[in-house]
Amino acid sequence: MSYEFLIAGLPDLKQGSLLSTEALTELLEEQLSEKDKRLWKSLIPVSSPEDEDGNECQKPNTEYKNVFLNDWFAFNHDLNNILTAAICRKHNIDLRKQIKAESGYSDDNNAWSVGTSVSEQILANPNAKDFGLKGTSPIVEEVLRIAAIDNLLEREQAIDVIRQAWLEERTLFNYFGIEKVLSYWLQSEILHRWDALTMETGQRVFRELVNDMKKSIKI
Repeated sequence: MSYEFLIAGLPDLKQGSLLSTEALTELLEEQLSEKDKRLWKSLIPVSSPEDEDGNECQKPNTEYKNVFLNDWFAFNHDLNNILTAAICRKHNIDLRKQIKAESGYSDDNNAWSVGTSVSEQILANPNAKDFGLKGTSPIVEEVLRIAAIDNLLEREQAIDVIRQAWLEERTLFNYFGIEKVLSYWLQSEILHRWDALTMETGQRVFRELVNDMKKSIKI
């Protein structure tokens, strides 16, 4: 389905002119088809019922195939694994218990398989400078460079720049399709995240991440 009027009416993606998440949600609820609405809602974090702490996660809709979303989850899967590997090495943490070999969302009847060779390469080459990923992932050198940045917020912002660049590139010639709408939603959420994130919050989240990794090793 084409969304010319919806996309044409959306404000530019920049701080100061963004729609609130609530306003954008209401707009998409009204304008998207039922099929596309299910795709969009697969990007909205939900609490995992088996998680006692109520941590949020994103789960793709597996009722039908969508190449854009499949690639988005695969891209983030690789990005997070490379970043996690670099953090583990920096803090002398055994990365074998932290790297996710597959997402757990795929099955034999759809295209939501996001497991890639990146995780396998990292686990097979934990001591290599680039984890054996040279030529395997186009983002590895940039992510490893960013992982070396000392300032937490600068590092996180740089990672989000990579995400935004991927979204813009993948929808460059998709002017009015659902992929453009999904890209807009994801970029809007990234920008809203930075509106709310303070240095204190960022440092706390990072400390919790490292502590969780260390606890998993003790167990």
